[in-house]
Amino acid sequence: MKKFSDDWYGADWMKLGFYYDLNHCAKHWNVTGSPAGLLAFVAVLRTYASDAENDWVSCHSNHGPHLVRE
Repeated sequence: MKKFSDDWYGADWMKLGFYYDLNHCAKHWNVTGSPAGLLAFVAVLRTYASDAENDWVSCHSNHGPHLVRE
């Protein structure tokens, strides 16, 4: 199985302008990015939340190299 480098992940996230990761111990998400990237994140989140097809338990969408929103 091919493993991707941190550089590969970093480049993919740089294209998006934001990234986030789950802190399992604290049970919260950390969102980091440029001002424009964070505005893009808000737009993605609002689009996802406003779609009635996403209104069911465990519904999620993948965004970025390992990103999952639930």
